[in-house]
Amino acid sequence: MTLGERIYKFRNDKGFSQSDLAEKLSVSRQSVSKWENNSAVPEFEKLIKLAEIFNITLDELVKDKENVNKKTDYVKIPSIQTRKIVGTILLCTAACVCLLLMVTNGISGLIAGVMLSSPIIACGIICLIVSKHTVLWCSWAVYILIDVFLMYATGIRRGMVLDTFIWTRSMNYIILITAWVLFIVLVIMMAITVYVFQRNSTKTNKNQLIKALIVAIIVQIFVMIFPYTPINKYLIANIISLSWIYNIIMLIISYIRIISITVAFIFIVRYLKK
Repeated sequence: MTLGERIYKFRNDKGFSQSDLAEKLSVSRQSVSKWENNSAVPEFEKLIKLAEIFNITLDELVKDKENVNKKTDYVKIPSIQTRKIVGTILLCTAACVCLLLMVTNGISGLIAGVMLSSPIIACGIICLIVSKHTVLWCSWAVYILIDVFLMYATGIRRGMVLDTFIWTRSMNYIILITAWVLFIVLVIMMAITVYVFQRNSTKTNKNQLIKALIVAIIVQIFVMIFPYTPINKYLIANIISLSWIYNIIMLIISYIRIISITVAFIFIVRYLKK
């Protein structure tokens, strides 16, 4: 097996596309294609980086030994297969919950089962279709579903933390504590996302940073003025009887705001990278 064939094999074992690998190495996709076609050879520092990305030794990457291949197969195949197995198990578990509740309570039980197992369903689907940062995306899915559930079932929102200093005992401190937990977890999730997406990325230039900041600022301004716009007044006037629709719209807007802030911080960290 040639070096190019091993790079191709290890890349597929990790579930990376040529573009994914090129981004991690700060090279063009064409360079990765040339390496795999054996029309070019990576520089030594790129070989070291490849070994780190594939989670193997440099010898395993550059040496063609049968026992090495067997060892690396044992190490890497589960990285893809395990994700699919976990996704299948999660979906089967959710299906069993829904079926059990449907048998015992009919259609209402089925609806309750789908709602109860929605985080499991979301994580199962993500495990099956997402090859990169699977755990991170599952965490976001669970957080958003919990956020939506709390909003509709209890009326608790993250924004309640702004009322901390005017909160009274009659307003129930448990609600305020829950809002603070939601807010703190959100900040932690955003920080982890920034770390993950800037870690193996190329440094951002000044123009890219400025564009990201401008977009983030525009989004923040839009969110702040949205309650006073004719669109919001129209929604309140015409969808007041369907408040859940209005709440979903506002929730989507809030997450657009969160996404814009997170992306802006990713570009800032990339720009500050040495």
